[in-house]
Amino acid sequence: GKPGDRDLLQAKAEANLRMGCKKVADHPEDPQAHYELGIQYAELNQPAAALACHHRALQLAPGFRDAWLRVAFCHFNLEQYGEALAALEVSARTLPDRVLEIAAAQGNAHRHLGDEAAAERAFTRALKACPGFPPAGVNLASMYLAQGRAADALACIDRTIEKFPQHVHARRMRAELRLTSHDEQGALDDLALIGHDRAAQALTARVLIRQRRFSDAAACLADAESGDAEVDALRGAAALGSGDVDRAVMFLRRSMDRGASHEAALNLSIACGARNDQHAALEAAAEALRLSPASTGALGRFARLSAVALAAPAPARNDGRLRFFFYLPHRTFDGNTPRMQGLGGTESAVVYLAESLVKRGHRCTVFNACSAPATVGGVQYAARTACLLVVLVS
Repeated sequence: GKPGDRDLLQAKAEANLRMGCKKVADHPEDPQAHYELGIQYAELNQPAAALACHHRALQLAPGFRDAWLRVAFCHFNLEQYGEALAALEVSARTLPDRVLEIAAAQGNAHRHLGDEAAAERAFTRALKACPGFPPAGVNLASMYLAQGRAADALACIDRTIEKFPQHVHARRMRAELRLTSHDEQGALDDLALIGHDRAAQALTARVLIRQRRFSDAAACLADAESGDAEVDALRGAAALGSGDVDRAVMFLRRSMDRGASHEAALNLSIACGARNDQHAALEAAAEALRLSPASTGALGRFARLSAVALAAPAPARNDGRLRFFFYLPHRTFDGNTPRMQGLGGTESAVVYLAESLVKRGHRCTVFNACSAPATVGGVQYAARTACLLVVLVS
């Protein structure tokens, strides 16, 4: 059976793997032994090893059980979608009782290959054989949604829920679709039927926050799993809406540490501003803008906070050190680059000049297209989007 928590299941899978390896060693010509070992590798998310086992089972006994379908799933997990389709074609001929599962898998493989027409035909074939079949219905609805066909997506999910009312993924997707069409109560009705599910809890809290029901949102998340960036961001938003600014800052900072998001950064900026910590508010607004450059909310907040920072008197400096900034927005390099590969003359000059200035006691920052900040030879290298913030607050 499968009782116990995640660690127990992992330990059990590893024990089964050891037994499977021993069985193959004792019976190397037994296709069943290789087949079972392939299943264990797949459970441990090792598709390449699983694929080798299933191929060996097929070498020993062509057409062995559902090994071709297992081969297809291994290829799919390795993102080898063409090979997955070829194996699914064989499976469709040899496993007529698995036609629904095979058709849904074919649809997903076609979609990954960019052939949405073929994907739709495969999903439709499964749905014709079994109306509402969730693996086909949910994925077809997802494809419709990506194509901007929201009404078709909702109709597809409605048919799935009509036949399979307890399917969690379908219920959650319909709640999301209803939410995008501003049917908040319909979304909450679907989410209430799901039961304990982290994603459903988070979406419910998001709707309640939108409705300014902050206490209800906090209660919804009370027993949610800790250590989740999205959950902490929502807890922070609920606390901020309730006026508990210190608690909001705690949750939002924790969320940013676990996985920075535009939403958490913007709310953190608001919370820090409410505590009159303008420096932290400006930093958080800059991070929100970096994460979502097109966000008008982040841009507006950053502009307002920047104006305040510009109006503040600059602190007096008597140490004789200067602060130099270099701005090369379309190049990616740092102090190691000219020593490891060719680099343009201007960029190389900036590297060596900045290092010389640092040796004289000054501070230097180079803003370019780097994806992450670094310090090389005493010189700071930072993404160009951070430029205005650092100039204002340094």
